[in-house]
Amino acid sequence: MACEIIGSSLFDRYIEKENPLIIDLRSETDYMKKHIKGAVCINAEDLENAIENYMYGRTGIVRTGDILLKKNKIILLYCSRGAQSYFMCRKMSMAGFNVKSLAGGIERYKGRYITA
Repeated sequence: MACEIIGSSLFDRYIEKENPLIIDLRSETDYMKKHIKGAVCINAEDLENAIENYMYGRTGIVRTGDILLKKNKIILLYCSRGAQSYFMCRKMSMAGFNVKSLAGGIERYKGRYITA
């Protein structure tokens, strides 16, 4: 699978039609200020460690905190400006996950699912 970078309108369509797992890679403080409705806040380093443990055969599942990541579920990632979510999207897609990254991050998000 390839990492797919998507804009706000397509991000919203996935939210509306696919029941994705939405992951906010920013800090908990930034998440509390504003986030995309339905997103869970997962520290990027924790997620990266979980993916690497899976990729290198240390574990057969990818779990971070209470969140179990499934390959058959669409995963939408975002961060502040898009770089961190793009990096994580590439890593997760190499591990076989169906993952998309929000272009420009939450700072450029023009969709209807923002909370404050």
